[in-house]
Amino acid sequence: MVIMFWRNTAVLILIQLIQAQTIFAAPSFTEHRNLKVSRGDSVTLTCNMSVVNASEIKWIKGDLSFHHSIVLNATVSNFSSSKISIETDLPTKLKILNFQDEDEGFYNCTVTDRMGINTIIWNLTLFEKDIPTSSAYLILFTALPAVLFLCCIVSAVCLYRKFRRRTHAQNPVQTQLPLSDGTTDNWRNNRHRREYMERLNSVYGYI
Repeated sequence: MVIMFWRNTAVLILIQLIQAQTIFAAPSFTEHRNLKVSRGDSVTLTCNMSVVNASEIKWIKGDLSFHHSIVLNATVSNFSSSKISIETDLPTKLKILNFQDEDEGFYNCTVTDRMGINTIIWNLTLFEKDIPTSSAYLILFTALPAVLFLCCIVSAVCLYRKFRRRTHAQNPVQTQLPLSDGTTDNWRNNRHRREYMERLNSVYGYI
């Protein structure tokens, strides 16, 4: 790990020395581009500039950098995310997979040649997709029958409970206690006594 670190550091120093020794005959060129990317999509940034006489291709995103020296045929990079890839054989393209919030920001691509330093700066922002109208209607038509079915079930349960309460109110339960033999005899004796007294009253005229 230590050997790799010092090797990358040495290569980076050589790249910078070569760039510093290059004599430019034309001013630098910078182009700004804005790009909106939908969440979860993949995007490819192409540094579409001539690399025929280029000596270095460089990508920068914040603290991350990718340096490829065509003269030394060497690459130094600290892009560690598996979502961002730059192929050494084609260093003019940077690809981002599954674009998310943390991928927003400025991406710089710089091509250095004898004519100058040419830079393209992309400002990538996250774009939330709107639900298509057809999908919204599909969701509505799918959910509507389920809601209606649930309403029917609730209504049926309410009507059933209401019917049961009304039935119980119209037909109250009457509790009858069973009479013992002694109670039955007393009831009969009282009945005979009342009938006897009624006959006496009818004969003698008593009320």
